[in-house]
Amino acid sequence: MTSLLPTALAAAAFAPRGAAQDDEPFPYYNHEPYLQSLTSTSVLIVSQSKLEVVARLQYGLESFSENRIEEESPRYDHLFRLEGLKPDTLYHYRVTHIDQTAFARSTFRTLPEPGSELTVAASGDAGTLSDEQLAIAGLLEKLAPRLLLITGDLVYPYGSPRNYHEKFFEVYEDLLRGTCVYPSLGNHDCWLSPDYWLYAFHTPANNPAGTDAYYSFDAGDAHFVALNTCEGEVPEEQVAWLDQDLAAAQRGWKIVFFHHAPYSNAIHGGTVPVRDAVVPVFERRGVDLVLSGHDHVYERSYPILGGMMRDAFQDPDYVAPRGIIYVVTGGGGAGLYDYFPSPEAHLSAFFRSEHHYVKLRIAPGEIEGTAVSVEGKTLDRFTIRKRGEGASLRFLRGDANEDRDLNLTDGVVVLNYLFTGAPPPCLAASDFDASGTVTISDPIQTFNFLFTGGRPPAPPYPDCGGGAEAPDVGCKGPCAGN
Repeated sequence: MTSLLPTALAAAAFAPRGAAQDDEPFPYYNHEPYLQSLTSTSVLIVSQSKLEVVARLQYGLESFSENRIEEESPRYDHLFRLEGLKPDTLYHYRVTHIDQTAFARSTFRTLPEPGSELTVAASGDAGTLSDEQLAIAGLLEKLAPRLLLITGDLVYPYGSPRNYHEKFFEVYEDLLRGTCVYPSLGNHDCWLSPDYWLYAFHTPANNPAGTDAYYSFDAGDAHFVALNTCEGEVPEEQVAWLDQDLAAAQRGWKIVFFHHAPYSNAIHGGTVPVRDAVVPVFERRGVDLVLSGHDHVYERSYPILGGMMRDAFQDPDYVAPRGIIYVVTGGGGAGLYDYFPSPEAHLSAFFRSEHHYVKLRIAPGEIEGTAVSVEGKTLDRFTIRKRGEGASLRFLRGDANEDRDLNLTDGVVVLNYLFTGAPPPCLAASDFDASGTVTISDPIQTFNFLFTGGRPPAPPYPDCGGGAEAPDVGCKGPCAGN
């Protein structure tokens, strides 16, 4: 029979990447087939066996039995790379470990080309075998996203083969037959050694070092980048690669995921070395969304640019936001953390200490993000649109703290901002005289107006007003709709 595919390669020549500690062989397990490095035209189908056996892949468009590839010699790890596939197309397949196991018949769908909608899920900090992890695994299986992005810490307390077997592959085996997992390394994955992670996962590894630990890929209208922050930092060579990779990206959206969150308000807080290394690159190269874990919570920031919130008054539906939205999705199953405000707490739009996963609906002109609880309920929802006319900032001049009232507190918060390094209040409202700059004269004029009969604030006052030209830094927009 003529093959359906221009190229179908049994990857018997692929060697295991990574070695066990002390040069001892890994303890091998029977792992059902799982998808790796899925694109619009290719996929890597992987399985593992406890004993050295020959594996066979059968696959086809109408039936799994249309084509067959068989390894030439027995192996523990079985890798079949299919290339030349049709975009956004359903394929049937079955993997058999000859004389051992014939796995269930399965299907996968290749990724769409740009212009089509794509559903992606994200989760992190999961592998504890908790009831919550198992419940979220069931929700993900029902959702059946095309891709699953993992923001690190796949298993606890460390990345041993047994932990991956019991707390990852067995938990998600039904999901992974049809959903491609794109993982990133967390600190628990690297604790003792990341070797088994590097052995089990086969990423694009498209970096100068040729390592699976960080990489990028395209899916639909998005360009994704996975970074390795398992040591709580990002080395210079990885930052240089990140800058070049994002500069060359051609897809409409840019999404980056990794473990240590640049901004967070739980016990770990924002990881400053990571933030200092990568956020300038994100801002320079137009990243739209950043997903991280490490703190076992769900948190979403306002758009952030240069350490300041921008377009917060549009929350939660943003049109052409002047900043990057940062999401912490570390509630995949491990024990939860409490709120622990950081110096950047004012940048946080939504915080919830609950188990969850994040669903991303990625379309050519819009990303819709939904945080889904362990009960399947919506915790949070936000949208980002690339283009269009969004809401204009409406504010009350002089009302620096945006409580819809001009009083003594407004002058005090402006003084705190000017002299103590406090977060900026709404700068448009703080500019009492509409000079274009917030200076000491603004709180002085506020006090004069309140207590000595001085002149009132410049418009908009005493009613809400404003427009697109108003500086939006620090403004959450309580006057919206008024």
